[in-house]
Amino acid sequence: MFILFIISKFTLGCQINGYESGVCSQRVQISDGVEFCNYELDDYICVPELRNLWPDHTIENRDKEIRLDFVAYIRDRLVQEINGEVDSVLIKDDTCYKAYKQFLCKWNFPPCDQTTNLTIPICQSYCTSYYENCGLNLTPCLQYFQKLKPGLDQNC
Repeated sequence: MFILFIISKFTLGCQINGYESGVCSQRVQISDGVEFCNYELDDYICVPELRNLWPDHTIENRDKEIRLDFVAYIRDRLVQEINGEVDSVLIKDDTCYKAYKQFLCKWNFPPCDQTTNLTIPICQSYCTSYYENCGLNLTPCLQYFQKLKPGLDQNC
């Protein structure tokens, strides 16, 4: 009986940033807590599981962290573009930051299978869209997807 309790207590969850710290939830059930990323997400997504050990590891806080990271990246990139340090991409149109937001949100709230509670890798197209629209070298994006097991390298 005791062993069964331990096994059920430590079942694998869906992965957030490589750690099995999430639970597969329907987006509409948690949409109030996800203001920044809400419209970028799939119907079922991996969200932080509430645990007493990390009470601040919440959906709301994760969404706020993503928004702050996004704003900081856009700010820094605009400064670099204005100073002529990198090609002007953000100044010309909004495709770069839209692609970055989509990629960032899907990476941090990945899609999942509601029946198995397992993470579904994001589509390679989100990664390549971000890299291409922001004028970045595609190599890191392509290398990541080449390392995935066959069948997991989704190109939606």
